Amino acid sequence: MKNIVSIFIIILFPLLISGQAIKKHSNDSIEEFALRNKPEKAEKISFIKVAKWNSKEGIFVFYKENFKDENLTSDNKTYTRLIGNLFIRTPKNNKYKRILIDTIHQEGGDPKIEDLFFANADNDQYDELIIITSWNQRHYQISGKIYGTFIYDEWKNLNIDYLIFQEEISKIVDGGFDGNREGEIVKAKYKNRDEIISKLKEMTH
Repeated sequence: MKNIVSIFIIILFPLLISGQAIKKHSNDSIEEFALRNKPEKAEKISFIKVAKWNSKEGIFVFYKENFKDENLTSDNKTYTRLIGNLFIRTPKNNKYKRILIDTIHQEGGDPKIEDLFFANADNDQYDELIIITSWNQRHYQISGKIYGTFIYDEWKNLNIDYLIFQEEISKIVDGGFDGNREGEIVKAKYKNRDEIISKLKEMTH
């Protein structure tokens, strides 16, 4: 499900990581700040949330970008992906450091961020970042959604440029398909934060 990380980190770093603190103007709204600092080819904000992660304030933004990839198709089809950025407030007044979260691609339908929250996933003293994503599915005899769970390790300091995806833990609480498949009603096991947090607590205690 996660056809995401390394190659796109390499490609997108020149666009996403400046290595310098980004100033938020005093009259900027959160949305204005996020739009002013969007990746070059991103079209709009798909999801935005301001939250504290392990006591540090962050702006979590996923930008929508449409693109064409000759390696994926020969019919000039346009694909959609979400580019996730985390803007962490630095000790400097009203300045932020940009950290790449991830790039989430189509899985049949376009990706949609359903929820973003924090919980302990590995039995240490810090909470991880947890993102629930869904993709609408409309095919012959198939109607519903695929739910995906993406868990990222806590960031330790401002020297990092991207978050570390915790693949094995994410697989355990991955949601799967929810809907009608060939006349059979199928329920995703994990598609909201309560279900995921309950499973993580079971694993870490």
